[in-house]
Amino acid sequence: MRTIAKITKVELRLLFCSPIAWLIIIIFGIQTSIAFCNLFGNMVEGQPLGMSLFSVTKRLFADRFGLFSQVQQYLYLYIPLLTMGVMSRERSSGSIRLLFSSPVTNRQIILGKFVGLSVFALALLGVLLVYAVFCCFVVKDFDFIALISAFAGIYLLTLSYSAIGLFMSTLTSYQVVAAMTTLATLTLLNLVGTVGQKIAFVRDITYWISIQGRADEMMKGLLCSEDVLYFLLVSAAFLAFAILKLNFERKKAPLKTRILHYAGVCLATVFLGYLSSRPILKCYWDATCTKENSLLPNGQQVMKQMDGGLTVTTYVNLLDECFTYGLPANRNEDIRRFRDHIRFKPTMKMKYVYYYDKTENESLEKRFPGMSDEQKAKELAEGMELNLEKFLTPTQIREKIDLSSEGNRFIRILERSNGQNSVLRAYDGASPMPGEGEITAAMKRLVRKPIQIAFLTGHGERAIDRKADRDYFRFAQDITDRKSLVNNGFDCRKINLQYDSLLADSVDILVIADVKTPLDTMELAAIHRFMEAGGSLLIAAEPGRQAAMNPIVAPLGITFKTGQVVVDSTDFKQNIVFGRITPDCARQARMLQWMRRWNYRVSMPDAVGIEINNLTDSIAVVLATDSVNSWNELRTVVFDDLRIKRAVDEPEESNILGLQLIRQQNGKPQRMLIMGDADFLSNGESNNYRQGVLIDNDLFIKEMMMWLTDHEFPIDDRRPRSPDDAIYVSVESIPAVKTAIIGGLTFLLLCIGLIINIVRKVK
Repeated sequence: MRTIAKITKVELRLLFCSPIAWLIIIIFGIQTSIAFCNLFGNMVEGQPLGMSLFSVTKRLFADRFGLFSQVQQYLYLYIPLLTMGVMSRERSSGSIRLLFSSPVTNRQIILGKFVGLSVFALALLGVLLVYAVFCCFVVKDFDFIALISAFAGIYLLTLSYSAIGLFMSTLTSYQVVAAMTTLATLTLLNLVGTVGQKIAFVRDITYWISIQGRADEMMKGLLCSEDVLYFLLVSAAFLAFAILKLNFERKKAPLKTRILHYAGVCLATVFLGYLSSRPILKCYWDATCTKENSLLPNGQQVMKQMDGGLTVTTYVNLLDECFTYGLPANRNEDIRRFRDHIRFKPTMKMKYVYYYDKTENESLEKRFPGMSDEQKAKELAEGMELNLEKFLTPTQIREKIDLSSEGNRFIRILERSNGQNSVLRAYDGASPMPGEGEITAAMKRLVRKPIQIAFLTGHGERAIDRKADRDYFRFAQDITDRKSLVNNGFDCRKINLQYDSLLADSVDILVIADVKTPLDTMELAAIHRFMEAGGSLLIAAEPGRQAAMNPIVAPLGITFKTGQVVVDSTDFKQNIVFGRITPDCARQARMLQWMRRWNYRVSMPDAVGIEINNLTDSIAVVLATDSVNSWNELRTVVFDDLRIKRAVDEPEESNILGLQLIRQQNGKPQRMLIMGDADFLSNGESNNYRQGVLIDNDLFIKEMMMWLTDHEFPIDDRRPRSPDDAIYVSVESIPAVKTAIIGGLTFLLLCIGLIINIVRKVK
């Protein structure tokens, strides 16, 4: 160790007395300070303009365009320049012979020089630390702990680059050649991840070897043992190569022996890397204050309940639009979509089944008109260099599983070892793959019973199996829409009370929408028994249906008013009402607050007003016309811990469009949503656009369904807001800040460099 320390000391003297090294530090300081000041200045200038800040730490340092992302590009160029002369100058000056003849081993030489480079890398990190310390004083709740992971990522990346450059420097006496070969090697390591991705064995090796994006997760605040070990193994491998190179110079060895030694290092590195990439052996540390790199608590709870084995089988139809997401070449990226869930269930298995069968794909029909499915599959396989023999034929896949009910689309079957299974689909749109919310919903169906939601039929109600504008197909069971209930933990079905029984044990939510003809006594009695048993309801009325709807809600002390709500508007028809989120509704969820703050509305064509007749239940107004602007107009009473408010002495001129009711029935809270419009859930209105009005029916519907199920489904995939949402610097101070950081840091580095060189010359 003493010998290594002495070599390190000599190397540090050479580095810090080298004009190239100081030039690198100064240029690095100038570039990073300019980049930081630009990012920082843009945020500060946006505050007075009303642009709210969020996740300042991440946006400044770890974002896609953050400081650390730019630093990675600088290191890619600077480290080869720094390492090109570490061993090359020993060769060109002839001092390598003195080293070989001295009582110093090759291992000590390489490790001593590498430690010197490692210390120099700390000097570069010291420059970045200046910006982080500055932010600690001027950014509200600056998340410095998360930057520990980011600094570790930058440092480990620098060490890997240094080890590679050190090895390349042992190969030649020409420093320029050493720098160029280092750049070439780094480029190769960035590109190797795309090599052999169609071959299973090769795919895993090249994907692991690739250095591209390896530090990205660490930049975001997530330390993973696989990434840390990757950098350590790569550094150790190239240091071993350098030591072997010097050993073979000191003592000649046959070509076969040299190849075996180098191959042994490679195999050992790949083997250890393979072990480190096994999910069961990985360790994680999410350094962010909001744990934004981890599954949300509801997802973690689901995975903890998932005892036994779990297999995710992906069925990839070559004739489907989304088939490329599951191809062997893209399999590693596809598996990464489940990375957070695998983290909490490391024994999860991922399987892929490839086939071709008839599916709705208009693009394919236009490209291959008149061809059979088999001919289309052959054309696609030939064009994409795929082996069609590895794809099951329609007959073979149907013997294995019948996917006709899913339209033979891209789907995944999640199956537990106890036989329970769930379906996870791909969706239409620009981003067809499921996100954390959809994946967790499919997982949750394996550990708890899905929500059973029944839609009343038999009296002209809205249908869930028709795609007409006024029906509910998209809301209920459109498998191609990620927001549909069937994709978010619900089982939807129709119920006709003339033939079907309505039991609270078998139906969790009953939807009664736009009843056109009155229900008979038996049907009304069944609905009222369901209410008394504690079942949840969603009731939506329409103008002209009050006579049929009011007997349903009469036991609740509510009446749908006669007539129709109209508005005085020069831009829209008078029957189109835009419901406004009330303050008490907004308090229930952050996204409802967001809707109210930015004046997002719920479009409700042909709405009726709701009248409250008695005060037997806890009631909250969720939607109202603009005449109900605040709770100063409606006197309120707070009920127990639920903090649900009810309206008292409602003014005649107000138009309540939606109510939430909650009461204790059979020892559990019963929830009911009463709406004065049935069209806000319809196929046509969900995709409608109103010029000049901000509308988000889908978000409102999701929040209300979450409330009805007590936040069981849909999965709440919104992450907590990061507390670092303000900067205590005025716009007028930005020029002074830029001058102090850019000019002051550059001047400081220049002075330190000059002092060291002057002292060296004096000595």
